[in-house]
Amino acid sequence: MTATTDGGWMALPIAAPPQPGEVLAVAMGDRRLAVWGTSDGGVQAWDDRCPHRGAPLSAGRVRDGQLVCGKHGWRFDACGHRIVPREADRAVSALDACARVHETRREGTAVWVRMTADQPGEVIECR
Repeated sequence: MTATTDGGWMALPIAAPPQPGEVLAVAMGDRRLAVWGTSDGGVQAWDDRCPHRGAPLSAGRVRDGQLVCGKHGWRFDACGHRIVPREADRAVSALDACARVHETRREGTAVWVRMTADQPGEVIECR
């Protein structure tokens, strides 16, 4: 792949992919991404904004395969869905409680993220 392609793929401006459990703040033009390493060596790239109060997800940590917001502790699975720990928090709609996840590919030490012109990123649908 080249720096950008017709499919909206762009190389992340990082020297190496994040290690498992590591979370990085990455700027892609005027967008900020939280890029984190999964336990199986994969890479996730999300909008760097918690849907709860807008805190940067890059200031969080990875625990048990989930990204945990550093501000209020909201946890998200690898698909960006919020893991609801308390019954009282279930009042938040499912749509408002999802982090925006972008499609990524790893090729050696290069990490690619799909960013399209009409939509800043694709929401990955997990099953």
